[in-house]
Amino acid sequence: MPVGTTITPAQILQSLIFVLDISIYGVSLAVFVIGAFVYATSGISEGDASARKNMGKEFMIGAIIGFFIVRAAWLFLGAAIVYLYG
Repeated sequence: MPVGTTITPAQILQSLIFVLDISIYGVSLAVFVIGAFVYATSGISEGDASARKNMGKEFMIGAIIGFFIVRAAWLFLGAAIVYLYG
């Protein structure tokens, strides 16, 4: 954006949503990778391996659900911005 131009509230909101969107995708990916690691290493640990396996599955499923919730929210907010600000 050139220096001296004005920024509209829609542009500020869109930039904020974009930054939060990318951040949440990163967190979702990190949680999925952690869940996959816990699941993959569940057989190595002594003790209750099925609890660690279930925890790894829950992490991965939660990350996937969170990803789709954020994606749906992005679509709804994008539609709202278009409706409100044209």
